[in-house]
Amino acid sequence: MAFNATKLQKAVQKSTSSEETSPKRKHVRKVVLETWKELGGAGFLKELFSRPLDASEICAWKSLVTVHQVIHEGHTKVVADCFYYVSYFESVRTAWSRAAPPAHSAVYAAMITEYCAFLIEKLSVHHEYAAFSGDFALEKFLQTAPRWDADRTLQAVTLLLDLHLAIFRLQSRIFDVKAINECQASAFVPLVIEAYNAYKLSEHLIRKLVDGSDSLDVLTYVIERFCSQYVTLRSFFFEVSAINSVASVVAVPNLPEEPPQFSVNARSRRPPPAAAAAPAAARPPAAAPVLAAPPVSAPVMPAAPVPPSSRPALSEPPHAFASVPFVVYPPQPQPQYPPQPQYPPPQPQFYAPQLSPRGPEAQVLTNEDKRRQEIERQRQAELDKAAQREEFWRLEQQRRELEAQRLKAEQDARRLEQAEQRAREEETQRRREKEEEARRKAEKAAADRAAAERAAAEKAAADRAAAEKAAAERARDEQLRKQAELERLRAAEEARRLEEQQRRDAAQAASSRAELKQAQQQLADATGQLSLLHQRLSEAQAALAAERARGDEQAQQLAASRAQQLHSDGAWPLRLCCCCRDGGRVRCITH
Repeated sequence: MAFNATKLQKAVQKSTSSEETSPKRKHVRKVVLETWKELGGAGFLKELFSRPLDASEICAWKSLVTVHQVIHEGHTKVVADCFYYVSYFESVRTAWSRAAPPAHSAVYAAMITEYCAFLIEKLSVHHEYAAFSGDFALEKFLQTAPRWDADRTLQAVTLLLDLHLAIFRLQSRIFDVKAINECQASAFVPLVIEAYNAYKLSEHLIRKLVDGSDSLDVLTYVIERFCSQYVTLRSFFFEVSAINSVASVVAVPNLPEEPPQFSVNARSRRPPPAAAAAPAAARPPAAAPVLAAPPVSAPVMPAAPVPPSSRPALSEPPHAFASVPFVVYPPQPQPQYPPQPQYPPPQPQFYAPQLSPRGPEAQVLTNEDKRRQEIERQRQAELDKAAQREEFWRLEQQRRELEAQRLKAEQDARRLEQAEQRAREEETQRRREKEEEARRKAEKAAADRAAAERAAAEKAAADRAAAEKAAAERARDEQLRKQAELERLRAAEEARRLEEQQRRDAAQAASSRAELKQAQQQLADATGQLSLLHQRLSEAQAALAAERARGDEQAQQLAASRAQQLHSDGAWPLRLCCCCRDGGRVRCITH
C-alpha cells in the first residue's frame, strides 16, 4: 500500500477538530496506519503542526493526545521524528504558559503546558535510550536484548522514575478540574498504558541491578524511590478506573496493596556463569493493558478503596518506605489481561420484500419492514467493523513482516531522503524570501534601474552574509544546546551525589546526637554522685566538729574537777599565776 497524503490530512484534521470530544479511535487508527505506510511520522507531524495549536485550546489538547497515541502504536521511526520536532513542542508549551485567562481557558492552558512538558521529557528518554519502545513495553525491550551495562541501567531507572513523576504531575493537573469531560479524560488512555509499562520496565531493571550488584548501598535510594511512587501509581489507577469513558477503552491495571519487594540475598541465588549467559525467563512479565474492556465476571476494582481526597502528594519523601523489609522475593501471580477478542464476521441474512395488502394490516407490515431495515443496517455496520478489524490485523501482520525484512541500507536511504527533503524545503523558503525582497526593491527603484541593480547586488551579498551568519548561529546554538545537555546530565549526577552525601551526613549527625545525649546523661549521673559525696563530706565535717566540741568540753570539765580536788587536798603548785592573791591562799579555778 502506498502512502496517501490526502487521507492522512483528513484523518489529522478530524482527530484534532475543535469539538470538545475525545479523538475518535477510527481517525487515530488511520493516522497510525499511514505512519506504517510512510515508514515514519514526518508527514503526520508536518500536517499536525500546520493546525492552529496556539489559537484553539481544544485543538491543541487533542493534538497532544493524538501524538501520544501515535507514538505508542505508530512506526518505530515516529519517536525519532517527534524528537526532531521537539522545539515545536517547546514553542507550544511557551505559548500556552503565557496565555491570558480572558482569551483562553485557564484550565486547558495549564493542562496543555504540563502535557507538553511530559512529552518533551518522554522524547528525551527515548533519545537517550533507543532500546525503549514508544510505549515502554517490556516484551519489546526483551526482544532487542541490549548489552548489559549496570551504570547505564541505573541511569535508565532514574529517568523512568522521573518520567513517572511527570505522569503524576499531569494526572494531578487533570484531576484538579471539578468536572472532567470526555475530551479531558481522553489523555488517560495513553497515560495508563505508559504508566503501567514504565512501572513493569523499571521493576525489571531494578531486579537485574539487584541480582548483578555486589552491594545495595547505591540501590537503596532507587528502591525507596520506586516504593514511594508505588502508592501514587496505585491511587492513580484506582481513580481512573472510576471514569467510564476510560475504563471502557483500556483495561486499567489493579495493583496489589504492597509494593514489590527486592531480595538482598540475590547473589546467593545467582546461577553459574554458564546458566547466567542464557536469556532470563524465570519471571515472565505481566501483560500490559490492551485496548479492551475487562471481563464482566472479574471487574478491575482494588481490594481496599482509596478516596480521591487522600491522594498522596507529588513530592517524594526521602525515606517514606525506609521500613519496608527486604526479603527473598517470592513468585507472585501477575494479573493477566485478555487480548482483544476477534469476532468472526456475521453471515448476512437477506429478507425477501413482502407486499403489504391495503387495509388495517398495512401499517403493521410497514413497521415490520422498518424494523427489518434497521436490523439490516446494524448487521451491515457489524460487517464493516469486522472488515476493519481484519484489515487492521492484516496490516499488523504485514508490518511485522516488513519490520523483519528491514535492512540498514533502507535506514540510511530514509535518513538521506529526509535530509534532502529538509534541505529542499529550506532552499525553497530562502528562495521565496529572496524573490519577495527583490520584487519590493524593484517596485521602489523603478525610476533608477542602475541604482536598483546595485541595491539588488548589495542585498544579495547581504543575504548571503546573513545566511552564513544564520548558519553560524545555528551551529553555535546546536553546540550550546549540547553543552546545556551535558551540563544537565552533570547537574543530575551532582544532585544525586549531593543527595547521597546528605543522607550520609544526616546519619552521622544522628549518631553524633545520640553520643552527645549519652555523654550528657553520664555527666548528669556524675554530677549527682559528686553532690552526694559533698553532702556526705559536710555531714562528716559536722560530726567531727561536734566530737571536737565534746572533747574540749570533757577536757575542761576534767580540768575543773582536778583543780577542785587539788584545792580540797591543800596541794599547791610551786608556781603561782598572776591571778593568785593573798599569799597564794586564794587561787583561780585553773590553778
